[in-house]
Amino acid sequence: FGSGGGLPQAIASSGGGAIHLIVTDTLTLDGSISSRGGYAPSQPGGAGGSVWIEALNMAGYGSVSANGGDTDNTGEGAGSGGRVAVYVTSLFSFTGVVTAFGGVSTYHVDQTGGAGTIYMERVASGPMLQYD
Repeated sequence: FGSGGGLPQAIASSGGGAIHLIVTDTLTLDGSISSRGGYAPSQPGGAGGSVWIEALNMAGYGSVSANGGDTDNTGEGAGSGGRVAVYVTSLFSFTGVVTAFGGVSTYHVDQTGGAGTIYMERVASGPMLQYD
C-alpha cells in the first residue's frame, strides 16, 4: 500500500491501494489498471500503491500504473511511485504502457516524487527489471 500525505488535522491525500490479479488464461488489457496515489488541495501527494499481475498470457494495448500523487502545495512534496510486478507464464504480447512515476509538484521541481519500480518476468525467459 502507498502511504498518504498530509498532516493529521488536515484533509490528507490517500496512498494508492493494492491490486493483485491472478488470471488462469489470457489477460487482455485494453483499458487501465491503476493504483495511483491521491491528491488533496494544499497537501503533499500520496504514494503510489502496488499492482501485482500473474497470468498465463498477457495481451492488449492498455496501461498499468502505480504513480505517485501530485501536489500543489508550496512547502510539501509529491508522492513517490509505487510498485508494479507482472509475471507471465507463456505469451507476452502486451504493447501497452506500464508506469510507476513519481508525482509532480506544481511549484518546486525538487519536490517531485521519486520513481517507483517495475518488475516484469516472462517465467520461461527470466526477469527484466525496469525503473523510471
